[in-house]
Amino acid sequence: MTTGAPPRAITLEVTPGPIAEESCGRLAAVTGTRCELPVTQVEGTAASVRALARVAAGRLADAGGRLELTIVEMPGAMQITLGLFEPGGAREVLEACGDSRPAGHPIALRTGAGERLSFEVSSAPIIDGIVPGGQVPYSAVQTTHESGVPVLAVTGEIDVSTAPSLELAARHALVTGDHRLVLDLGGSSFLDSTGIRALIGLAGACSEGGGIAIANMNAAISRALEITGLSSVFSIHSSVDDAARSISG
Repeated sequence: MTTGAPPRAITLEVTPGPIAEESCGRLAAVTGTRCELPVTQVEGTAASVRALARVAAGRLADAGGRLELTIVEMPGAMQITLGLFEPGGAREVLEACGDSRPAGHPIALRTGAGERLSFEVSSAPIIDGIVPGGQVPYSAVQTTHESGVPVLAVTGEIDVSTAPSLELAARHALVTGDHRLVLDLGGSSFLDSTGIRALIGLAGACSEGGGIAIANMNAAISRALEITGLSSVFSIHSSVDDAARSISG
């Protein structure tokens, strides 16, 4: 995939079973190769996706439903999402994978219809996202505002160990949410230069008519955006409701 190319989402819907497992694994392998990921990473990811598809059947939100696999393709990285699962099903599927559990930062994306399991695969090293001192673990949880705009609530510090995961989760939300997204930073206390670069990358991922709104920043993060000029790039608000309304039209 050409560097600088916009992210692209590929979706596959299958009926759980051996053929579905192979189809999901093959799509992950083909996409990983197209993203120019290392061969060993492509093979490991394909194995993880096959394992996830294998254990998903009994945990789907609709017992007789189909499994949906969405892969957001980017240069050197991809975001993989599976669902819809019943409440708590994303965690159960992840635990049932055992040694085939995917690397990165698997997260549960909660919606009114159920849960999706999402994780990133990147050629850049992604370190376990625990902030220094271990007080506040990093997390990024996606929900949907009543206006239909995706909301990504971030907890913990946004730094060199967590910014890649944040950027990939946000890009996935943008591609699947009509290129609109609210970043809720109410649970985040720190943003370093790596986080700034991630936000710059996200700004470039917005298509015409879309946009990113940021809500609940503390004074330190607000100051960082002012210094870098990003406060004029993003729509800044004191609440998620105001942020969502600003980009929902």
